[in-house]
Order: sequence, then C-alpha cells, then structure tokens
Amino acid sequence: MENTVDAQYRVYKRRWLVLSVYVLVDAIMQLLWATFFSITTEAWHFYGFKDQASGETAMSNLSMIVMLGMVFLSFFSIWAYDKFGWYKTVGAAAIIMAISALFRGFYGESYSAVFICTIGISIAQPFILNSFGILATKWFPPKERATVNGKAVIPIVLAGSNDIIQSVRNIVGATEPSKAEHGTIRGDLGKGDNYEKADLEHRLVANLIHASDSEMAVKREIGIWLPDFHFDSCEKEARQYL
Repeated sequence: MENTVDAQYRVYKRRWLVLSVYVLVDAIMQLLWATFFSITTEAWHFYGFKDQASGETAMSNLSMIVMLGMVFLSFFSIWAYDKFGWYKTVGAAAIIMAISALFRGFYGESYSAVFICTIGISIAQPFILNSFGILATKWFPPKERATVNGKAVIPIVLAGSNDIIQSVRNIVGATEPSKAEHGTIRGDLGKGDNYEKADLEHRLVANLIHASDSEMAVKREIGIWLPDFHFDSCEKEARQYL
C-alpha cells in the first residue's frame, strides 16, 4: 500500500483519493463562503433590513468573518498540526464545518443564526486549508507537490487608490521566490524556490500567491475566479482592483 522513498515523505497509492476528498471539502468551504455573493440584495431584503447600507453591511460581514478567521487562526492551525497531528486536526475541523453548515441550513431564516454558524465555518477554514502543504510534503513526491498545493486557492478582490496594483505586488514579491526580497510573502515563505529547481523536478514553481499586474488582468482574472462579482458596487470606492 505504501513505499518508503526517503526519511522525509512516503508515496501513498491512495494519495490522489485523499486529495480528491480535500478538494471536495475545500469546494464546499468556498461555496459556504460565497453563498450570498450573487444574491446580496435579495438576502438583506429577506432578512428584514430596512435600508441598503445596513443590509449590504450585514451581508458583507458574513464574508468578512470567514476571511478574518483565516487571518487570525492560521497560526493556531499550525500549532494544532504539531500538537495533535494534521489528519486529526483536519478531521475535527471538517466536522465543525459540517455541523455549522447543517445548522446554517436548518436555521437559515434567522440572520443571527446564520451569523453564528458562519463563525463556526470561519473557525474550521484555516485548519483545513492550511494543511494542503503538509499533505503535499508527507504524501507526495517533489514533482507532484506544486499540483497538490495548487488545489487550495482563495480569490480575494482588493480595492484602493491608483497604485493599489503595484502596492500589492510589492507586498507579494518577485515571481521567482529565490529572487523575492526579505519581508515579502514570496521572499519569506517561498523557501527559495526557483525556475531551475522546478524544471529539474518537472513541476511548477511554488510561488504561493498570484497578484494581477494590470487593470485588464484584474477584470479577466476576476471573471475566472469570481464570475458573480459586480464591479458596479465598487466603482464609487476604487478605480483599480486586485
């Protein structure tokens, strides 16, 4: 059932099945996060908010909670992997997500109940998504790891001033992690990966994150990852998107 390749990882025959389950759980997580994206107006009317401002804020809060959970609980997810093991941690998080999702469905007529259940989903998310790298490292050979890590993608739209695109790209760092400056995402977390090493291992460069490089790219990529996103709702607040 398994072959020991070296002291660092094992290649399991069932690894692609496990990855498929991961992808399914991730897809469900993203659907739970994006539930109200395309029906925001209908949703705040349904929940009885009296005006557009308060209604859209309430619906936006449901999405913001999930993102905040990822930001503030990611460190604890890494601690949990070390303390309890990644498969136990992911299993517990998946159960929390499932229970929260079921209750959100059962009590979906109450905004308060939906809000509370979404908190449960936001707690589970980082403990699931942050484990893709561990799965790739422990179960897959180097040439397959970029493929595994590429299954976990979280699209985010940022709005700001005219230089928002370049500002975010400065934070992200150079495309090739080995050339990214210290203090950037790729420079600090990219583990020095480079094109030459990736070519030798017949894989993609693991550069962790993508950032659009132009307004045209922004619109094209949002159309791919967030097809229900409406630019009209943001045009009054920002001129460029990422």
